[in-house]
Amino acid sequence: MTYIHKKTLFALFTAAFVSFSIASVLHTQFVLYRLTALNINISLNTRINATAQDWLGLLPGYGAIILLGLAVGFMCVYFAAKAMSKYLSLRISAHSTALYGFAGVCSFIAMFALMQPILNITLIASVRSELGYLAQCVAGGIGGIIFGRLSKP
Repeated sequence: MTYIHKKTLFALFTAAFVSFSIASVLHTQFVLYRLTALNINISLNTRINATAQDWLGLLPGYGAIILLGLAVGFMCVYFAAKAMSKYLSLRISAHSTALYGFAGVCSFIAMFALMQPILNITLIASVRSELGYLAQCVAGGIGGIIFGRLSKP
């Protein structure tokens, strides 16, 4: 395994970890906000405990889905940028941080679009609202930006 591959793998796992962590915390807070809208009092201690428990509980499933989704999205960007540079003579870098940020957002959109028909449920309750959906996609975009920065040669 060459240096670039190790660096790319490190960038991917770091991006997925950060995206998952942000997405998990946002998910928990959106769900708890919905409960407070029903006049349920939620203490700071309960918020912290629920956030930690959700993070641990979501990691095996949602974390793996995020890792896979981001990997596919980043590969698509890399190969599309290479092809456009070679065959269309466009000056598009395969190491563009902005493109990877966009790929992160698109990966989350694709994940949520595929979860419903495949699993027949909306696995992440916070995406049932537009703001929750947007917040999850922002987490993907942040992961993409991190990948773009860490994977540069």
